[in-house]
Amino acid sequence: MLSGSPVVYSDLDSNGKREPRRRRSHVPVSRSIYEWIALALLLLVPVAGTWIFGGVRLWSVGPLMLVVFLAAILYFARPLFFRGTSIPYWPTVTVGLLLFLAYGFVTIPRAAAPDQAWTAMLVATSVVVAFLVWSGLAGEAGRWRWLLAALFISISIMAWYAIVQHTHESRLVLGYERPEQYGMRASGAYFCPNHFANLLALTVPMAFAVACIRSAGFPLRLLAGYTMLVVLPPLYLSGSRSAWLGVIAGILAMSGFLGLRRGIGRALLLIVVVAIGLAVLGALAWLLLPLVQERVLNALHGNVRINLWRDTLTMIADRPWLGVGAGGFRWVYPHYWHFLAVYTDPEFAHNDHLQLVAEFGIVGASILFAVVAWMLFGFARQLRSGDADRGAYLIAGFVGAFVAYTVHAAFDYNFHIYGNAQTLAALGGITVAVLHSGGHIQIPPRLALGSGARWSAVWALVPLLLLLLTVRTVAGYGFTLRGDLQREGVKLEDAMASYQTALRISPANGAAHRGIAQCLSSMAYWNVVPEDKREQAESARAEFQRALEINPWDIDARFGLSRIYNTLGNPEQGLSALRELVELVPHQRDYKLELGLQLRSMGQYAEALEVFREVQKAKNTEQVRLNIQFLQRKLAQEK
Repeated sequence: MLSGSPVVYSDLDSNGKREPRRRRSHVPVSRSIYEWIALALLLLVPVAGTWIFGGVRLWSVGPLMLVVFLAAILYFARPLFFRGTSIPYWPTVTVGLLLFLAYGFVTIPRAAAPDQAWTAMLVATSVVVAFLVWSGLAGEAGRWRWLLAALFISISIMAWYAIVQHTHESRLVLGYERPEQYGMRASGAYFCPNHFANLLALTVPMAFAVACIRSAGFPLRLLAGYTMLVVLPPLYLSGSRSAWLGVIAGILAMSGFLGLRRGIGRALLLIVVVAIGLAVLGALAWLLLPLVQERVLNALHGNVRINLWRDTLTMIADRPWLGVGAGGFRWVYPHYWHFLAVYTDPEFAHNDHLQLVAEFGIVGASILFAVVAWMLFGFARQLRSGDADRGAYLIAGFVGAFVAYTVHAAFDYNFHIYGNAQTLAALGGITVAVLHSGGHIQIPPRLALGSGARWSAVWALVPLLLLLLTVRTVAGYGFTLRGDLQREGVKLEDAMASYQTALRISPANGAAHRGIAQCLSSMAYWNVVPEDKREQAESARAEFQRALEINPWDIDARFGLSRIYNTLGNPEQGLSALRELVELVPHQRDYKLELGLQLRSMGQYAEALEVFREVQKAKNTEQVRLNIQFLQRKLAQEK
């Protein structure tokens, strides 16, 4: 149901005439201020997220999640404070997204790393909740113009920041030095140029579309056009081939959706014409821009991603239907590490679509793919049945942004870059909000939420619960991170206290158990009092085992367990633990090297020689060669 009054007027059509629209009832000042507070909190998330290095680690993502859930509490609690508040509704696509989230939460107990799965699902839920709140608040009284303007201003400032960085040949990102491997590729407030380019790529179609909306007003249209133009130089300087490809795909998708207003034939014609134009621009870029030639030629010489994808496909083949669980890729991947030879700790598949199938299986991925297909079908149907200037361009702009984002995600892990994902959710939510406020989306009664203060209190409890769960997760993570830093600084007692605090907050924190075990291991190693040494080692063993009960794929815990057995004077158990570790990660040469050293120290020279020879095939270092020579002499003496 909708809360508008009879049809009066709306946007300008292509001929400059007024189109009918549902006029929304006057919003009281107190309620408007209340809702703007919720929107300001929500706006902070994509803006701050993109400026805090994109939002990759939980130390930056966690606080932003709390802001999202706080904004959602304010959104759902409105009828508790204001009578006559419009009933919140579920956009149809949100129902599908909630089904996907429900599937993810239900499968947590069987996930490879359940504690990590909880965190991953809370992060995903915060993005969906943000989309829901955007869609419910952004369409009221022309708010969408101010919100889009704020997003465009933030992105255009970052584009200028990247240009200034490049002009001064600086690799500093907000005072921190960017990894040398990226050279002088533009990255704005991101460490990785590809993630920065993803933000710019999704901006181009949306900014172009908004610049074409007559009813958007001259200031916003001018700002949108300016933003579209100012992001192009840093997009080029980023050197991101996948972002360039994403922009091309996004512009083609936007053109096709705009053409749908006049039929499928017009859509195909527009796609062909635009494709020819883009091909001409691509040819000119190849001839005139050296960076394009360099980056394309590098791609033709091979890419590390291909080997990573081959390993990921093997992982999918092993667990095709349900996958390894949310957030499980980085833990399970080492077991399938075979073709990759460059990265030392791949956390992502560098293909979000493959990683989706690997983590959620065919079942979970099918749900999400069906949601996306339904969204695109719904937008296409709206374009065919309506002729609103504003709605049509916003739909085309968002679809273009979504396609640019999704195509780029086939070569990177942009859906795991929180600031970018929240920016996309904001654009989608604003688009849906404008369509709904204009009467272009009719919400089926079964998808409307219950009305009244009681229902509002019930629905407000959901984001409140999510907020409390996030507080627990972030606090546990924070104390664990603090413990890690203290342990690296050899402040072992302080680190132990931090880890124990983390466990009081979240008992299923495997990383905290492992941290305590590592502290105890260090203490036991240096302790000269036999009784104390053994007590500390036994405690370390128990903590390592607890960490492995929580996350059986924790390689560091398994390696630490093998070493603590040696401290306890049980080399056979240490050897057994190392064998299990090598079996778990068969292509990790460092652990094979440790296995060879353990076998050598135990006098099992023949097997040790065999292990060192296997290591030598991939890692022919001086250490390996000397050990092989030593073992060959020993075996010759035994004969």
